[in-house]
Amino acid sequence: HEPSDGSRWWTRLACRTAAEIRQLFQLAWPLTIGTVMGFSPRIFMLSAVGHLPNGAVLVGAAGIGSMYSNFAHLMLIRSSTFGASPLLSQAFGAGNHLRVGIVLSPEGGALGRMLLPFRLGLGGRIGHGRQYMSWIAMADLLAGIRHLVERSSLDGPVNLTAPNPVANAEFVVALGRALHRPAVLPMPAFAVRLLFGRMGEELLLAGARVLPERLLSDGYRFAEPAIDGALDRLL
Repeated sequence: HEPSDGSRWWTRLACRTAAEIRQLFQLAWPLTIGTVMGFSPRIFMLSAVGHLPNGAVLVGAAGIGSMYSNFAHLMLIRSSTFGASPLLSQAFGAGNHLRVGIVLSPEGGALGRMLLPFRLGLGGRIGHGRQYMSWIAMADLLAGIRHLVERSSLDGPVNLTAPNPVANAEFVVALGRALHRPAVLPMPAFAVRLLFGRMGEELLLAGARVLPERLLSDGYRFAEPAIDGALDRLL
C-alpha cells in the first residue's frame, strides 16, 4: 500500500533513484544528438536555487556538490556536480548549468500563488522571515538565457538571479506595498512543518543568497535589479 500524500517520493532512496535517472538522461541525450547530427551541441541545464543548503551564499562558478545534506538537495547533488564539472564541455562542447532563482510572474509560480492571500490582506512573512529569497523577474530570465545563447562565450555554471536578493520579511513587505495591502500575518514555522512536513521546512523556511556575478561580468544588465521596482511593474 502506497501513502496517498506522496510522501514516498520524499525518501532518500526515491530521491537517489530520481537523481540517477536524471543524470543518465543528461549524459545520454546530448551524446545521441551529437552522434546523429554530427556535431557537439551546446547544452543548457537548469536547476532551482531553492534546493541549495539553508544559509548558503553562492557567487560565480563555485562547485556546490559537497555542500548538500538534506533530502531536498539530493537530486541536485549529482546533476549540479555534473553541470559544474568540465565533463560537460569536454564531452559535448560548450554548455551552461543555469541556476535559476524564484521566477516572478503574476501569471503563476510562487508569486502567482501568493497574490490572492495578499490581496485579501492575509499575507506575511514565513517563519522568522530571515531566510533569503533569490529571485528573478520573468523578463530577465528570458533575456538572460537569450544573452547566453546569442552573445556569450561563458561555459559552466551561471546564476540566473537578480543582483539584489532579499530576505523573506523584506519580500513580503514589498509585495504588500505593491498591492497596497498590509503584510502583517505571519505563517509560523510550526504551521509550515505541520502542513508541509520536511519538504516545507526545507523549501519554505530555508533560503540561499545567490548572486549573478558571472552574468554581470559578461555584460548582461538587468531590467529589474531591485524587488520594489520589479513588483511595481509586474503588478
